[in-house]
Amino acid sequence: MPSNNHPSIFSAIPSFDLSTWSDTWKHHPIQENYDPLIDIRDRHKSIHYTPMYHTLKITGAITTCYVRKSLFSKLIVAVDILQSFQPNYSFLVYDAWRPETVQQSLFDDYKTIISQQHPAKTELECVTLTEQFVSLPSTNPLKPSPHITGGSIDLTILDANGNPLNMGTHFDSFTNKAHTDFFEDSLNKNDTDGIKVNRRLLYQVMTQAGFTNFPFEWWHFDYGNQFWASLSKQPYAFYGPTKPS
Repeated sequence: MPSNNHPSIFSAIPSFDLSTWSDTWKHHPIQENYDPLIDIRDRHKSIHYTPMYHTLKITGAITTCYVRKSLFSKLIVAVDILQSFQPNYSFLVYDAWRPETVQQSLFDDYKTIISQQHPAKTELECVTLTEQFVSLPSTNPLKPSPHITGGSIDLTILDANGNPLNMGTHFDSFTNKAHTDFFEDSLNKNDTDGIKVNRRLLYQVMTQAGFTNFPFEWWHFDYGNQFWASLSKQPYAFYGPTKPS
């Protein structure tokens, strides 16, 4: 567990009223800057990648890991912040840019689960619930799915032995416990498992580097896309839908 001796890095995760989350982010304007996608595998010794969806045999999943070039620069800043406190810690990336086929497969799979769990809900209600965790697939240049822009990244922190820190849930655990601030109110003050501190560390190093966090998922961070522009109150996003060249 990291030493809790730096208030700015281990400050509490701000509470987010999830009931206020809506699709208004889709109306944020985009001024595309044409920043290219780059494959970040093996580009930095402290940024590791596991092709999670390819391993899980999700339709259309790829083994490469693409992000926008300027996002990668921000990620290096986050590594530097992380290692200024824990020199042997590193990042493990689960997913970043994803093809529309993967987005569609993930959405359909989770909507099926939602429909089975809530048989009394209408189709529209199930879609709305699903969108809390998986964005509706879209390559619409005015409102693309966040991961399709290359401006979203899913990741966690590895300790000095290369083991993921305990964040309280697994990646893609679509439960209330996955909400980034969940353990701020739910763990005792001692936090014997270190979950609260670990989440704070990930949240703070990423946000201090310029990312925003999707509040339903502790692992999901954004830069440059409409999620980021909306949450950081920027006048516009600069990443629209894109594909590797």
